[in-house]
Amino acid sequence: MHTLFPRRHMLALALGTALASAAPVLAQQQVIADGDEQTPAAGDYATTEPVVPGDPAGHVFYAINGGSIIPLGEVNLRTEGQGAAAARAEGAGSLIQLAGGSIITQGISAAGISAAGGGRVELSGTRIETHGRSSAGIAVANGAVVATGVSVVTHGSGAHGIQLNQGAVELRDSTIQVNGTSNAIHVQGGGTLRGERIRIEQNGGGHALWLATGADATLRDITIRGDAGGADGVLVAQGSTAVFDGLDIDLTHAQSGAGLSIGGSVEVRGGFVHARGDYASAVSFATGGGGSLLLEGVDLSGHFGIGMTEGSELTLRNSQLNSVSTGIDINQRDGVATISGSSITTQNGVGIQLIGDASLDVNGSRVTADGASSQAISVLWGTAQVTNSELRTLGLNGHALYAEGAAGRSPVVSASQTDILTEGAGAIGAIARLGGAVHLSDSSVRTTGVNSHGVLSGGRGEMTLTNTHVLTEGEGAWAAVINDNGRMGIDGGSLVSAQHGGIWVRSSRDPGLALSNGAVVSGGNGIALALDSAVAGRFDVALDGGAQLHGDIVITPEDEDAGLVPQSEVHVRLADGALWQGSSDLVQTLAL
Repeated sequence: MHTLFPRRHMLALALGTALASAAPVLAQQQVIADGDEQTPAAGDYATTEPVVPGDPAGHVFYAINGGSIIPLGEVNLRTEGQGAAAARAEGAGSLIQLAGGSIITQGISAAGISAAGGGRVELSGTRIETHGRSSAGIAVANGAVVATGVSVVTHGSGAHGIQLNQGAVELRDSTIQVNGTSNAIHVQGGGTLRGERIRIEQNGGGHALWLATGADATLRDITIRGDAGGADGVLVAQGSTAVFDGLDIDLTHAQSGAGLSIGGSVEVRGGFVHARGDYASAVSFATGGGGSLLLEGVDLSGHFGIGMTEGSELTLRNSQLNSVSTGIDINQRDGVATISGSSITTQNGVGIQLIGDASLDVNGSRVTADGASSQAISVLWGTAQVTNSELRTLGLNGHALYAEGAAGRSPVVSASQTDILTEGAGAIGAIARLGGAVHLSDSSVRTTGVNSHGVLSGGRGEMTLTNTHVLTEGEGAWAAVINDNGRMGIDGGSLVSAQHGGIWVRSSRDPGLALSNGAVVSGGNGIALALDSAVAGRFDVALDGGAQLHGDIVITPEDEDAGLVPQSEVHVRLADGALWQGSSDLVQTLAL
C-alpha cells in the first residue's frame, strides 16, 4: 500500500487530524490502494502529472493488485495530465466505489473512470466531464464498470463517452453528452453492454452507439438525440448483437447520418427512428452484406427508408415507415424481407422495390407511394408474396403492383386477398411485363385516373386473375390490356370499366381469350373486347362456367379511325350457362 500526500509541517498534520471529522479534505493528491483498502475522506483530489509507462503518478484514485478505494463521502477528482485517469481500478479484485461527487479530466487520452485487467469500478450519481481529445468518460479494457445515475460529458475530438474493449459495462438512469466528433458509446473486442433508461445527446459527428465486431448489447429505454452534422444513431457491425426494448432516435440536422446501420444481428421493440438529414436513411445495412434486423412496433422515417444489401434480412412487424424516396430497397441478391402488420408510405418514391435476386413477403400491411412513376411494390428480380394487404399509389403513372423482367431475370409476384387502388392519371393497378409474372387471387383492383388501366400484361409478361375484381373509373381506362405478346388468364372475378372498354388486346401469345367460373367482363362505353388490327389469324373467345361478356367485340376504335383493316378472325364459343350481350362485325362463328 502506498498513499501519497504533500509534505506538511507537524502542526498542520495535527490540525488536519483534529478537523478531519468536521470538514472535507481539500487539495489532496494521489490515493493508491496496492492490495489493501483505502477509505479517503470526502473532498477534492487532483493530479497534474501525465501517465507514462512505469509511472502512474497522474491517476488520482488508483487501485491495484486487489486493492480497494471506498471514500467516506463525496469526492471531486481532477486530472490534468495526458493519459491520466481520475479513478482507475487495475487488476483482478481491484475495486473503486464512488457515490456522488464529480470528475474532471483536462489531458489528452485521459479517462474519468478506468477499469482494466479485471478491475472494477462502481459509481452512482457522479458527474464526469472530459476536455482533452481522444479521452473517455468511462474506459474499460477487460474490466467492469457499474454506473447508476451518472452524467458523462465529453468535449474533445475523438473523446468517447464510454469506451469498452472487452469486459462489461452496466449503465442505468444516466446521460451521455458528446460535444466533439466521437462516439457516445464505443464497444469493441467482445465487450458486453447492459443498460436501461439512458439518454444520449450527440452534439458532434460520430455515432451515439457503435458496436464493433464481437460486441453484445442489451438495452432498454434508450433515447438518442443528434443535433450535429454527421451525427449517426446506432451502428452494429458484423459479428455483433444488440437487443433494444424501447429505442428512440431523433437525428435533426440536415446533414445527419443514418438512424440504424446494420451489419450484425439487431432487434428493436418499441420506439422510433427519425433520420431527418437531406439524404439520410432510417436504416442502412452494411455495404459488405449480411446483417439481420427485427423491428417491432417501431415508427421510422428518413429521406430513404430501409436500404438492404446482399444477404441481409429484415423483419418489420406492426411498424410504420415514412420516407421521401424509396421505402424499402432490396437491391442485392439473397436479401429477405418479411413485412407484417405494417404501414409503408413514400412521398416521392417506390414503396418497396426488389431489384436483387431476393425474396419479399408482405402480409396484413399497407403500402402507399406518392410521386410520379412511383410504384407501391416493384419487383424486378426475385419473388414476392403479398397477402391480405393494401397497395396504394397517388401520383402520375404510379402503378401499384409492378413486375418487370429482363434477360436472365423472371420475377414473380403472387398476391392474394389484396386491395389495390391507384388515383393518378396513367396509373395502372397491376403490370406484368418483359418476362415478369403477376398472379392475383381473391383480390380487388380499382383505378380512378384518366387512362389508368386496371391490369396489363405485355412483353412476355404473364398475369393470372383468379376470383379477382377489377374496376376502372377514369376516362380512357380499360379494365385489362394485353400487349406485346403478353398473356392473361381469367378465372372468375370481374373486369369492369365504368367509362371505357373491358379488355384491349393489342398482341398476345395466346390466340384467344378464355373466361370461366362466372367471370364477368363489361365495358361502360359498350365495348367488351377490342382487338388491334395487328392481331392476325384465328382468335377464339371461349366463355364457360357462367362467364359473361357485356359489350361488343370490335377492332380498336383508334385503328378503325385510322382506316386500318382488321386481320383477325374471331370465333366465339358459349358453354355451361355462359352469356354474351353485344354485337360484332369481327365474329366469324358463334358456337352455343
